[in-house]
Amino acid sequence: MRTVRWIAGWGLLTGACCAESLLRPDDRILFVGDSITAQGVGETQGYYHQFTNALKTVYPDCRNEVIGLGFSGHTVFSWTDSLEVRSRTGSVPANTGGFDVQTAFAQPAGLVLVLLGMNDILRPTVTDEEASLRVWQGKYRELIRAIRKRVSPREFVLCEITPLTEDPLAPKNRVRDRMTQLVRELAREENCRVAETGGALFDVIARARKARQDYLVIPDTVHPRRPLGHTAIARGMAAALQDAKLTALFDARLDAAITGLRPAQAAVTWRLKPQPGIAAEGAEQVYRI
Repeated sequence: MRTVRWIAGWGLLTGACCAESLLRPDDRILFVGDSITAQGVGETQGYYHQFTNALKTVYPDCRNEVIGLGFSGHTVFSWTDSLEVRSRTGSVPANTGGFDVQTAFAQPAGLVLVLLGMNDILRPTVTDEEASLRVWQGKYRELIRAIRKRVSPREFVLCEITPLTEDPLAPKNRVRDRMTQLVRELAREENCRVAETGGALFDVIARARKARQDYLVIPDTVHPRRPLGHTAIARGMAAALQDAKLTALFDARLDAAITGLRPAQAAVTWRLKPQPGIAAEGAEQVYRI
């Protein structure tokens, strides 16, 4: 991050921040997203807190304001047609953190990072047909332009959709792959950057599975585990912002967490149920395994 102090009319570049970073010390940073962002804000190990805490650790003199706008169940369509539109004339509180879309969009922001698309696949508001996917891309374009008009960000980052199940070849992940291609195309056309948040999670899934065979980074098939899965998300965002110090910090956290995993032990899978024809009624039951 570049820090400039003006003394007697001269700009002196301090060594406090990484010169290649796209971050600036007084940036307002907006995260726009769904339940993953809501969890990122609402849980202490979520990516929002990991990112803001990392900023304070790496750049203690910086004055960044970081805002997380997470709405569970929302899609690119609902953000574009409902949340953003409603926030022009009224309050639209986020699920967690006490943040509000109207307030967040009322001032300029240096950086905007959007993590959306997962719910579009789940609900679905898109199908795997190309025409449907192109409509989704067009709706995403509308959202980018609407936010850009209101907050005039210096950098706009589109995050890859995170995996749906941990199998890269699962049907929903194949749709996700095509949507990722459309996000990259959209980023080129709208002068945005792309954060490889999906790629970061797939990488961590593979590494964690090698360390512990039964470890799940996305245990409910949708929401990444905290802290490890959210560290991967934060890492993808930091890399997109070309901040070597933040990226290195998150890499170190990932390495430490995965190194700490131990191989799974062989075990028998079992469950108990009442003996056939005998009502439990709170009485003691005898089981044979």
